[in-house]
Amino acid sequence: MKYPSLALCLAFLITPAEAAGPKGCFERVYDAAYLSQNNVQQVDSIQVQLGMMPPDGQPDSEEDQDIVALTFRENPALFYFGISCKSNTCETDDSGRVRLETTASGIKLTVLKSFNAAQEGGGPLSGKLEADADSGVFALRKVSSSHCTYFYERRKGK
Repeated sequence: MKYPSLALCLAFLITPAEAAGPKGCFERVYDAAYLSQNNVQQVDSIQVQLGMMPPDGQPDSEEDQDIVALTFRENPALFYFGISCKSNTCETDDSGRVRLETTASGIKLTVLKSFNAAQEGGGPLSGKLEADADSGVFALRKVSSSHCTYFYERRKGK
């Protein structure tokens, strides 16, 4: 056989990090102009941290969980949920499901199965994320890991 198989060629092109999915910090903050034109948009900011890498690039432990934090238009409290991903489909803490897709500038998060995000600090509120095209799809841009330190500081009790 003169030519290697396509699968063998592709195996060399995919690095372990790419095979595991996107890593880093991704964010979207919707401005007032966007929100006024998109009345069904309930989330006004969202940050996704994948790989849980602190600013020094060294993981705290192998048990670190990927996290999504968000705020809603009608409630300034911070809400969050953990995700566990296999390929580009992720299960959430509340039996929901999201899909992560790599884009040129970051990631696209799509809610596939509706669920509730928990209020930070165990507060009494929950924020519902709906699986619909108008309010359940988020284009996030990659930001520096130093910008994405909120979770480390909270977990370390700072």
